[in-house]
Amino acid sequence: MSEINQSSQQKQVYNTPYISESALQIRLGTEEILTKIELFLRGKQQILEAGEDGKPELKIIECGEPKANSLGVQSLLNRITAIFNPATVQGNYSKEMYFSHVGMLRESLADSIVSNREKWEIEIHNCGDIVDMIMDSIKPFLSRVIENKERESYANTMNISENNNTQDSNRPRLFG
Repeated sequence: MSEINQSSQQKQVYNTPYISESALQIRLGTEEILTKIELFLRGKQQILEAGEDGKPELKIIECGEPKANSLGVQSLLNRITAIFNPATVQGNYSKEMYFSHVGMLRESLADSIVSNREKWEIEIHNCGDIVDMIMDSIKPFLSRVIENKERESYANTMNISENNNTQDSNRPRLFG
């Protein structure tokens, strides 16, 4: 007895306004912002410069004094990545909860910087600038938790539906 299986799979992908799965990576990626924060703390900057072969190369240059020593930079980056990552935008805050949360983060970050400024070699006049730069960099990303808009927007970014049909030619069909 031979069985013939026919299967068809149909996939529909709606990727508005993006074309590939990298859209989610673009939306949820934190590396670029974390790199900017790290370079700021180290007194460095990324620039695009023509290399020896004439092709553009990304270079890191000194652009001032470091705001903190290596221990301070790493400690701050560890703290920032704990509150600033793709999982943190999966919440559902009201606007009031968001502003309260951001206020608490700012206060906690400032307290940590001031408490550790000697160990991290942070000048007192840099404390406010460090807090402002970090918070100004991460607030827009964190605002995605307001009213669950980030999760809702995923439907517009990527919607995949799959249909599978399998037929066995030797089995009687129920409806035809």
